[in-house]
Amino acid sequence: PTKGIETYSRKNIVRDIDALRRYYCGENGSFRLLAGHDWGGVVVWSVLEDQETQQQNQQPLITQKAAMLNLPHPLTFAENIIRPKQLLKSWYML
Repeated sequence: PTKGIETYSRKNIVRDIDALRRYYCGENGSFRLLAGHDWGGVVVWSVLEDQETQQQNQQPLITQKAAMLNLPHPLTFAENIIRPKQLLKSWYML
């Protein structure tokens, strides 16, 4: 098992979410909705990113729909974090 901060890598967290999907929805099933708030929203964006690859490889999708609460798209976040006011509000996400 992975120990330390590596346990929380994007790849490992998405793998954990996929394991939950297989457990609750079956090998070929998918969640109807995956929702995340704050850091959970980061996880949901990561799952959606991986789904593009899964779809190309004809693998089951982790989720059919997604909702990110209190978090913009990663590109929008990156564009706006350079503003001092936003940096003060979102420093913990860096």
